[in-house]
Amino acid sequence: MEHRFGRRHDVQLTTRIHLDQSRPLVALTRNISRHGLNLPLTHPDLEPHRMVEVTISDPGEEHHWRTRALVIHSSERKGTGLVLAKDLPEDFYRDVTGFGRRLQG
Repeated sequence: MEHRFGRRHDVQLTTRIHLDQSRPLVALTRNISRHGLNLPLTHPDLEPHRMVEVTISDPGEEHHWRTRALVIHSSERKGTGLVLAKDLPEDFYRDVTGFGRRLQG
């Protein structure tokens, strides 16, 4: 499946959105690309154009990655879309999606 921000993969990753609250919002991703992700949730504080801190981890909590993300849409029907401030690191992306191979050499 192609997406304007790259190829999307249906991968169940845990995403924590750190807002001004003491506890982060937690959701499983619907799909990810190296540049963004989609979550099956909405929240009044997740307004389009807002920057948020996110932590992404695999189901086994073996791999973690934290960055800022821009909320690009939030609706009951489509969920919440985030564009990452930095692309997912290649090693992290490959490990959690199984997509891509290490270069030999």
